[in-house]
Amino acid sequence: MSQEKMAVWIEPSYIDTPWCRLLQQGIKTELARFRRKVECAVIKDPQSLVVSNDILVLAGETDGWINRMLEYAYKENYRVCMASSDSDAIMPHVSTVTLDRRGDMCLMMQYLYDCDRKRIALFGVNLSSPADQKRAEGYLSMITHLELPLDRNDIYPTFGDVQACVDHLFRNLDRYDAIICGNDLYAVYLNAKLKEIGVQVPGRMYLASFGNTLLSKCTTPTLTTMALDHFELGRQVVHLSLDLERNPHITKESITIEGRFFIRESTDNRALSSKRQRLTPSKPSSDISSYSDTHLHGVVNLELCLTTCDPLDFSIIQELLNGKTVNSIADDLFISQGTLNYRLNKLYQQAGVASRVQFESLFQAYLPKFSAESIAVDSLPE
Repeated sequence: MSQEKMAVWIEPSYIDTPWCRLLQQGIKTELARFRRKVECAVIKDPQSLVVSNDILVLAGETDGWINRMLEYAYKENYRVCMASSDSDAIMPHVSTVTLDRRGDMCLMMQYLYDCDRKRIALFGVNLSSPADQKRAEGYLSMITHLELPLDRNDIYPTFGDVQACVDHLFRNLDRYDAIICGNDLYAVYLNAKLKEIGVQVPGRMYLASFGNTLLSKCTTPTLTTMALDHFELGRQVVHLSLDLERNPHITKESITIEGRFFIRESTDNRALSSKRQRLTPSKPSSDISSYSDTHLHGVVNLELCLTTCDPLDFSIIQELLNGKTVNSIADDLFISQGTLNYRLNKLYQQAGVASRVQFESLFQAYLPKFSAESIAVDSLPE
């Protein structure tokens, strides 16, 4: 960083996620305060890449990728700052800025227990992801702590096929009165599938997840979720890296960021009690990525589309879903036909669709009661 640039290497499967976008925004925003710049590179294998100084930031999802990058960094004598990953890889000169995923899961389990929900499934965790491994650890520790009638068999992992994960869960659905999802994207997908078989949320089943994405506020019912503040994570990555630069004698540092609870309709808006528990760990390894799951592409693209929208885009979406013609939309919003066509093409591209029909079908499947007014500022970085 003495050369004014921060080197950030990003795993290919992680780059197009909403969380990676916020992480990069946080890094860029904070670096600007110090008149520094960032050099982000999407890296599959490091080969002979060189960073401009001895501090390297890694942002990835899977153990396999993280371990390859750490081995290379160790060989090249780089000091590493891990952004977001909860990898247990023990190597010298590896600092971490992480979200307290295990502690947040403990709090989520305690919350559902206090809501008198004691048969809780854990759905859609990617056990090749260090982050989801931590969530599974928190889940198992709370099973023991709360003496719940559950065990490892009540964890429904995904191996790159969320529909297979749903099918597995649905074979045992009668055993549960609540489901925690690994993230909001899985929760939105599962919510749509529960509706298809007539299971009411929250009436029959409580549903909760992690992320506080825009989708979590737009879906019906709205999702109870824990906010994972990746924007703040990016800011803290900058501060930790600067601290390492100023203090070469420090081999490693660790920062943990606690999540924030958003209680919504999927758990009957039941208030959070004052009880809190944060407990302890276990692990596997592979390169399976949640985000390359074809079943989940629609949900991922929908979130990516919404996060790039400005107020005019939201108004256009609302008019589309209200059945207005293209000419009427342009008139109602006081914009030219050319401007509208440009905006529509951008929205369709971000949502991964080719037409209005496909765009509306995506909303009908996952956000049937979408309202632009339901999107509040609390999920966006300041």
